[in-house]
Amino acid sequence: MEKSKEVTIYVNIDPHPFNKGKINYEEVVNIAFPNPDYENYTYKVTYFIKNSNHEGTLEKGGHPVEVVDGISFTVANPKRS
Repeated sequence: MEKSKEVTIYVNIDPHPFNKGKINYEEVVNIAFPNPDYENYTYKVTYFIKNSNHEGTLEKGGHPVEVVDGISFTVANPKRS
């Protein structure tokens, strides 16, 4: 029996199913703010992996992060660019 590739990620404390792999800045922002306004706003995205105490940030156009079950993302309220 194959293991499911779907895991649960948390974006601004809300759980979301996600296919295991990598996730980038835009994907996380789109979950937190459907139809984000990238031209006028900048979004700050941070993440935390509880089991490894690993944390970091995602930046627009930057490298994606490997998704693990329970990874938590915080997308700060947008700031006008």
